[in-house]
Amino acid sequence: MNWRIHSFASLPSTQEWIRSRAIELPEGTVAVAETQTAGYGRLGRTWFSPPGGLYVSLLLKPLQLLPDLPFLLIWATLTALEKYTPGQLDMKHPNDIYSQQCKLAGVLADARVEDNLPRYYVCGIGINLNQERFPEDVPAISLRQITARGVDATEVLQALLKQIQVGYTLIQAAPGTFHARFVADLGERSVFDPATEQPMNAKEWLYGYQY
Repeated sequence: MNWRIHSFASLPSTQEWIRSRAIELPEGTVAVAETQTAGYGRLGRTWFSPPGGLYVSLLLKPLQLLPDLPFLLIWATLTALEKYTPGQLDMKHPNDIYSQQCKLAGVLADARVEDNLPRYYVCGIGINLNQERFPEDVPAISLRQITARGVDATEVLQALLKQIQVGYTLIQAAPGTFHARFVADLGERSVFDPATEQPMNAKEWLYGYQY
């Protein structure tokens, strides 16, 4: 994948920047912003996007539908962040990564499908990197708060894109192999299901839930 990175001090939304240009932009286009003024997550929920975070969206144009793409994004984000965190990272169904019962990162996959084939996927990922505090009503945590040290955003972005490339190649050529790697890498981490208030393991989550 030839990643083409466009960096911004601020955008209303990296997701909308990609989406509004998705037809003409090449696959591998990446938009990164230091802050967003109108960031959003799943179901249009507001994504709090102050300076200090990593807010990125990327464009994929596969030849087939990828229903497990959200799992790929969770896997790539989790495995990219693992080396920065001393403790275990967990997940909240369907698209968040948690530490100490607070949100560390979230992913979002938006698709345009025509005649049962994808025109494109816009994949959004938000990671709390270097924020030192959050409002009391925002149950979030940053890598800086977890580790008591700063994190280089460019380094994290490169680690993230590397993992997405690995997963994207696997999920297209050998989805069964990707599933096996997903389960092996996530192991027995908790996946909290807010509907049942019960934890699942990675295998139950992958094979028992669809977005």
